[in-house]
This record gives sequence, structure tokens and C-alpha cells, in this order.
Amino acid sequence: GIQVYHTADPAHPEQACRKVIDLTAGSGKDQAEKENEDENKRIYYVALTRSRLKLYVPYYPASRNYSWCGPICRFVSHSIRQMFPKAAEPPAPGSGWHHVGLHAAGAWGTQPIRDESGKEPLRLLPERLLPVQTDFRHRKISLESFSSIGHRMVQSGDTVGRAAAFRLIDAGRREDDEPASVIPRESMDPNLSDELPGGTLMGSMFHHIFEHIDFQTVVDGPADILADGGARLVIESALALFRIEPRWAPTVARMVAATLSMPIDANGPSLLLGRLGPDHRRHEMEFYFPLVAPIPKQIRVPGCTLSGDPCGEMVIRGFIDVVFLWQGRYYIADWKSNRLEDGYGQSAMAEEIARAGYDLQYQLYTIATLRWLKRCLGDRFEPHHHFGGAFYLFIRGMGTGGQNGIFHVTPDRLLPLEFLEHAIQKKIAGLQ
Repeated sequence: GIQVYHTADPAHPEQACRKVIDLTAGSGKDQAEKENEDENKRIYYVALTRSRLKLYVPYYPASRNYSWCGPICRFVSHSIRQMFPKAAEPPAPGSGWHHVGLHAAGAWGTQPIRDESGKEPLRLLPERLLPVQTDFRHRKISLESFSSIGHRMVQSGDTVGRAAAFRLIDAGRREDDEPASVIPRESMDPNLSDELPGGTLMGSMFHHIFEHIDFQTVVDGPADILADGGARLVIESALALFRIEPRWAPTVARMVAATLSMPIDANGPSLLLGRLGPDHRRHEMEFYFPLVAPIPKQIRVPGCTLSGDPCGEMVIRGFIDVVFLWQGRYYIADWKSNRLEDGYGQSAMAEEIARAGYDLQYQLYTIATLRWLKRCLGDRFEPHHHFGGAFYLFIRGMGTGGQNGIFHVTPDRLLPLEFLEHAIQKKIAGLQ
């Protein structure tokens, strides 16, 4: 190809170097490669000297000069191999070397303790131990969120005579939590929780509050959690951040307190979310879900528009609101601030979950969670024993009586994992 390099003018050595662009590629190849290598070394040096707390140096030796190999595989790995001749050998414990994909498995070397049933109780895993990709050559990936896929899966009747919903500009910006419509301002009463405005910002605000508020303060502190300085700061800051009027602070506080203080029936002693310590829950668990089995042409998803290359690789990115450990079992929890016109009983919530496509959402969340746990814990993790299902918590209905606002998707509806994975691939693979 074209060679670009710099050279000094022999007639005027005191002047700066000139840039040479050789369109014939007939000369300067060695000089161009040397300059490119020197620039990569300069950039890498800058990266190495900017670490603040901890520095990881990658070692990816390439046995052949593949075209996709970058500077990390060339001069960096070559230099490491010269300094550490045994770098290619399996890392010894405590040596400071980490093998990609294996460092998570070694963190659980303690002697297991089994409960009365003979099963080994599990503790919540450290953050960011999701399985890692070890082959970075395949970069042609389409990235989708659950929200974007959900907006494409519109009802068949709604698609007749008009464009698909996912083509609307506004639809592409909405979250899956609730519709963007709101109650007219003149009808709002700050003393009624279900009169709270709707919309994407309101849903995001609740997610922010539950992620940052001190759960224990909510259940053990004053009845009005706004009387606690820390809780008040979290709520008022969230209102300001998401541009919600401050007059709704008391209503929001009551809803948050009701959600975290309400006893939840989880096939045993009543669960109080507010009693879950920080070491027993993880908020905003990120995952990437690869679709590896595109929908065959003869299989159609009612009400969906399929576009793009159905054989291309696609990855769905998502965030699970909460994964928590309680009574030896892992659970998924998702906050929903949707307003349901027919109340928050089981039938009304089931209809909303089916209408909004949340069944697809909790299936994806379950697969991601089970894969994560299985990857990190190996054979110690048994889904039928250690997984308790998914809770959809409709915030507006919690605390209004009974189990209103709590929709529990039990494990028997989600397991075994292989069946669920197959069902998901048939539903959404190929949507681009």
C-alpha cells in the first residue's frame, strides 16, 4: 500500500523533517514501519505510566504474523517474553500472572460447608466476574438493548396500516419500564402515590434511588424516611437529577419505604428487601447475551419486523436491576413504576407483563444470571436448588394490601436452562 514516512532534506539538514507520501509504494517501507512502531511504543508508554492504583500488562503472544495482530501481540508480548522467559507457562498461584478466563475460578478455594440437606450454601459473588471473551478477532457484532428489541415487538393489530413502532424517533429513546405518557398536571394530587407522574424519567429516578439509598436506614430509621439526612439527600438529589418536581418527594419517599419494608412471600419466611445487606445484593448487573441461532426464514414472530442480515452475529446488552442472595438462593428483582389501571393484583400484573413483553425480559435475565453463576461456581451451583426465580416489583402497588405489586416468576417456569435458551433463540434471534 501507500507508504507514509518522514525524512530530512540533505540540502537543508537544519530544517524540520518532511513528510513523504509514496504513492507507488516503491520505497520507504522499512522507514514507515519503524515510524509506526515507534508511535505505538510512545502511546503504549503513555498508557503504562497513567495507572493510579493497579496496572495490568496484557500478554498475547502470536505464533504467526496474522494480519489481525496488533502491537500488543507484537512488540509488547515480545518484550515480556524476553524479560520473563516462563511467561508462556501456566501462571503459578501468587505469581502476579492472571490467565484470561481462569482467574475467577481460583477465588473460591475455601473448604465448602454443607447445610442439613447436604447441599453447599453459596455466597454472593464479587462484582464483575462475568465470563470473559478470549478470542477478540471477531468484531463484526451488532449490539442491541432489551428496550430496542421490545419496541420492535409490537402487537400485530397495531401494525396494520402504519409504520412499525420501532421506526418512531420517540420510541427509540424510551425505556422498557413504562410508557412515556403522563397524567395531566391539573389532575395530580401529591398525596396519592398512583397520581405520581409517569414516564421514562420517573422510572429512571426510582432505579437511581434504590441503587444508592441505605436499605437498613429505610427499615430501621424514622417512619418518614425524609427525616433521615442521608435518605433525604438521595431522594432529593434523584428528583433534581431526573427533573422531577420537588413537591413529589414525600410521595416518592413513601413508595420507597413501602417497597423495601413490605414482607414478600418467597416460599419460606417473609423476605424484607430492606434487610438485605450490601454484601447480599448487586445492583445494575450488566450482561451481554449472544444470539447464535438466527430464526429460520419459515419461522415468523407475529407483529415483528425483521431487518438486517439474519446470519450476522448479534449481542443484546442489558442491566439486571438487582441480583440478591437470600436463604441460600439467588433471586432476580426488577423495579417497575408502571401505572396499572386495573390495580396491582396478580391477574393485572400478569396482563401487563404479557402486554409489555416482560416475559421475554425475565427469560433473558434468568439465562444471563444462571450462566454467570455457573461460570463462576462451576459444579457447586445447581439451578434447581440455588435459584429462586425472578421478582417483578410494581412500586406503585406495593404496600397497598396483601401481595399487591409483587409478581413472582417461580423457578419451575424458567428451568431447565437449556430449554429456556432454546425458547429465547427461537423468539428473538435474527432481530437487527
